Amino acid sequence: MKKLLGILALTLAASALASAANAREQDYFESINWNTEYRMDYQDVDNGIGNEGFKSENKAGRELRNTLSGTLNLQDEWGLKADFSALNKYNTDTDENAGWETDLNIRKSIQIGNYDTNFTLIEWKRWENGSGDETNVFLMGPKFSVNVLGQNVSVATQAVYFDDEVGENDYYVSGTEGYGANIDFGIGGNLYQGDYGTVSYGQVLENHWRNATGTNDYKNSWKIKSVSTLKYETPAFLGGFYAGTELLNEWIRHTASAENGVAGFKYTNEFNVTPYLGYKTSFSTPIGEVAVNPYVQYRALQRFTAENGESDNDRETNETNRFTAGLSLGLKLD
Repeated sequence: MKKLLGILALTLAASALASAANAREQDYFESINWNTEYRMDYQDVDNGIGNEGFKSENKAGRELRNTLSGTLNLQDEWGLKADFSALNKYNTDTDENAGWETDLNIRKSIQIGNYDTNFTLIEWKRWENGSGDETNVFLMGPKFSVNVLGQNVSVATQAVYFDDEVGENDYYVSGTEGYGANIDFGIGGNLYQGDYGTVSYGQVLENHWRNATGTNDYKNSWKIKSVSTLKYETPAFLGGFYAGTELLNEWIRHTASAENGVAGFKYTNEFNVTPYLGYKTSFSTPIGEVAVNPYVQYRALQRFTAENGESDNDRETNETNRFTAGLSLGLKLD
């Protein structure tokens, strides 16, 4: 799989460079992006609560993440666009591959009145853990986004097929296969943009119904997920530096009841406060504009609460602080 993705990445890059000269007459890449980041987690070893600092005994994991993503304009295929992303996770504590996450989305940009919309035809999501087990999810149906009065609004209603081995299918039990449907809503935009910086927000509400097939007795289930974000970012200073803080709250609940010793009804709630600092610059090349963005983040506060869904409805809360250092490189082709 690693070799396949590596060959694919080189092929895509070569194709992009070769087709840049006559991009409007054949398939061409609109953009190619690379992001690498190193994550260091810390947690109080005594009770999992509180910030006890960057001590060796509080280390809760180290992970290197590399992501290749971009957009391919399929000019010869009715003007379709393909968004792709491939993320590799590597556990530096154990020197082992921690898995892959890939996503391919085929969409069509459509002008409706004064609004630019994107209609998703089909999407393929894939997860692979370090042991080689994988989950594949295929989604088909209308998924579009539109800008209304400066706010980005998105709606999706999709049919779903999933084959799960690693527990990334939105069903409350891993190791199952089946079908389902997604009904998702999202809205976001700027609340303020001026001399003092930018305040933006985002709100996503996902409603995912899943039904496992086969001989098991598992019930169909809805996974309801709400993600709220609020972010402040300063204006650029000192030639390209910027800083900001992001607040995030994620709430998830499964509606299925427990059976066969498997936790069904459960919820999780996560609240994060993450200050960050970065530097952005760009320059032109013969094939397009290159953007460079090194950054650091520190998740200064995280509170994660989960209810196990069993008869005692036991709840557990823990906090994990995270320091992240990363570098993003982007190429927007002419």
